[in-house]
Amino acid sequence: MVVKNPLEIKLKNKVAIVVGSNFIFGKEICLALALSGAEVWIHHFNEEDKIEQISKEISSLGGTAKVITDDLRNPKEVQNVILEIAKSSGKIDILVNNMHVLSKKTIVDLEPQDWIETLEFNLDIPFLCSKEVIPHMLRIGEGNIINISATAAVTGEIGPHYAASKSALNSMTKGLSREFREFGIRVNSISPDIVQTSTSLSSLSKAVANTVLFLCSPYATHLKGEIIFLGEEENIH
Repeated sequence: MVVKNPLEIKLKNKVAIVVGSNFIFGKEICLALALSGAEVWIHHFNEEDKIEQISKEISSLGGTAKVITDDLRNPKEVQNVILEIAKSSGKIDILVNNMHVLSKKTIVDLEPQDWIETLEFNLDIPFLCSKEVIPHMLRIGEGNIINISATAAVTGEIGPHYAASKSALNSMTKGLSREFREFGIRVNSISPDIVQTSTSLSSLSKAVANTVLFLCSPYATHLKGEIIFLGEEENIH
């Protein structure tokens, strides 16, 4: 699916990294950024063939994409990845944390390791990536960090582990925004309803990707520390 660019947003000369591009929404986000002119670094944990296909598709459409892989659960691994991108591309303008380790479990079925792993991926990795990227954004005096959360942070759906990880991610978004908004770095969160929405997954993915584009554009310079919900309004309570 090719994500359209209805506002004709141009991100030429911007460098973006999409962390967790092999998870839900990842492909559409990468395509949207690349087709708007950004150089996109596609990060993945596994499914290398799938990621290579995204890179080839972007290239065939005239975009620029590079693939990078690492586990990212270790601070040194994150440091190496961010440094490699910064050295190769000269800067980093956009970070999209698209982490979605998702398993629907009740507290009865939830093992301590499930809890630890969910927070490790959905919260710790975005924290580590943001921590390493921010100095590079401070150097150029601007940047966009976009965390892909979920309405489960509010509704509690899927399970206490997932809801807690996304709720904490939203709180981190608020904290980072407050700390760095005066330095030209905008931090926002997109919270799609991946459970209750009547919208098809394809349409929801397109909405997420287009919202990422909007947040990276001059149209959204006033948005700082926002949690943007995408889904059925009556389901978000």
